[in-house]
Amino acid sequence: MSLAPTLAIRCPRLLLPPLLVLAMVIFRIPALPGLIAAAVLGLLSAVFVQGIPAQELLTVAMDGFSASTGMDAVDTLVNRGGILSMMKTVALVLIALSFSGIFECTGMADAILQRVVRRIHSDRRLVIATILTAWGILIGTGQQYVAIIMTGRLFRPLYRQRGLKPQNLSRALEDAGTVFGGIVPYSTGAGFTLDVLGVSAWQYGPYTFFGWINPLVSILIAALGKSMPHIEKHTDAGGNQNE
Repeated sequence: MSLAPTLAIRCPRLLLPPLLVLAMVIFRIPALPGLIAAAVLGLLSAVFVQGIPAQELLTVAMDGFSASTGMDAVDTLVNRGGILSMMKTVALVLIALSFSGIFECTGMADAILQRVVRRIHSDRRLVIATILTAWGILIGTGQQYVAIIMTGRLFRPLYRQRGLKPQNLSRALEDAGTVFGGIVPYSTGAGFTLDVLGVSAWQYGPYTFFGWINPLVSILIAALGKSMPHIEKHTDAGGNQNE
């Protein structure tokens, strides 16, 4: 399959998929339906505009795209593998999610939560415990999504009990689970970076200052009791308090 640099100029209809993505970002369309719509439109453009057989598209989806633009830098970017090249990352995700399901269904998650609850006596400790738990799950499973989802489900009732707004939990999960995930060498994020850029977490991890500093700043803010909004309670005519 060849790629001509001026193909989009000669056939403006091929600009529809990227324009659709841009429009969905502007109108804040959710990521999943947006990506699906862009992918479907790209497939239709390849078949009906470029005349590429559907069987060849399936081969590209599985084995990857092959192009020759005459520029080595561009060829390196666009000549990537397909679904098969991502099977290592997919396997890590499936194993981590399976572990998460076993961990929750067997009651181990509830047992851990009960131990944590006995040690939490303030909002500050709750936020710090959330960050440390997300770190532990992330390091134990190597999966950001598992660390975020499992920790969120564990601690959400505690935040409600203490009257803390959900944004406190969301911030703690992002600080610990998201920005720190790529630093863990065996995580799926680090594996993706290694596959795409050829740089391991052992090499870029010490220089990922945002990933190291942000969780520590979050813990410091929680320890100082700053920026922790609570749910406002309103009193009705009968003297009852409502959130």
